[in-house]
Amino acid sequence: VAHAQVLTDRCAVDGVADGAASDFFRIRSTADQRLTLEVRTNFISSNLDPVIRVLDSNGNEIAGNDDLPGSSECRLTIDAKKDVEYLLELRDS
Repeated sequence: VAHAQVLTDRCAVDGVADGAASDFFRIRSTADQRLTLEVRTNFISSNLDPVIRVLDSNGNEIAGNDDLPGSSECRLTIDAKKDVEYLLELRDS
């Protein structure tokens, strides 16, 4: 968590997941901003079955997704109510 990669608006991250270990990212959002996060694995034939969680500054989960209907990929959208920094967790289920 201490070394979480900082993400910017409208970005993509390519990487390699390490088994059941979680990867963390930070993203800032402004009030009334909509964030959509998705993990795409099927088109590269990855065995990763991703889970994403969005955590607030206290570590409380405010959103999460394991699987989209009919897919092992995941996506979620959150609407920020105020200026905030979120912590994103990505791991293999």
